[in-house]
Amino acid sequence: MENQNNHPTTSNMQHHTVNAYSILNRLKEFAKKPWFWIAVISIITVIIIIAAFSSKDDVNTPSKSHESDYKLEIVDSRLMWDSISGDVLIAITYNFTNNSDEPISFMSAFDDGAYIDGVSLSQKLGYDNVFGDYYKEVLNGASAEIRVYYKSNHKRGPVQIIVKEAQNKSNILISETFKFDWDDFYSSIFS
Repeated sequence: MENQNNHPTTSNMQHHTVNAYSILNRLKEFAKKPWFWIAVISIITVIIIIAAFSSKDDVNTPSKSHESDYKLEIVDSRLMWDSISGDVLIAITYNFTNNSDEPISFMSAFDDGAYIDGVSLSQKLGYDNVFGDYYKEVLNGASAEIRVYYKSNHKRGPVQIIVKEAQNKSNILISETFKFDWDDFYSSIFS
């Protein structure tokens, strides 16, 4: 029942429409059967499992490319007295090696902090030319010693140093705790 142009006639199209409705009605019949829903749930479960295992983003995994960009280690830690301001300072000396392709400063590469009893300490900027250390650029393959000073704010206790990548704060490079003899330090200042 085709016309001469090889196109279906109107009566043929109506027949196809009826078939579509009959397929829909058959699907409704299948939906009433428990095995149909078991099959649908199984297919959805397989799709979810495949999607979960094929995901390449993991927020807890640090970027591999950044791990080798910088090498940082603490080479010295000590208490110091700033006789001008009266502040007790925690001096941390880092050895920083830049393995990236671009020159970068300590301040641009890292987010550093010191904590006593879980409370952050403020930095003593400008003491002992720390601005120069903090901002000096280190070329590819070069190393520099960087000294950073934190004010103890008259608190005593173990000092926790945490250094993270500036561009990826979830990547903690250093988490180290130092125990100082505070009583001995204060007695040496005031004796």
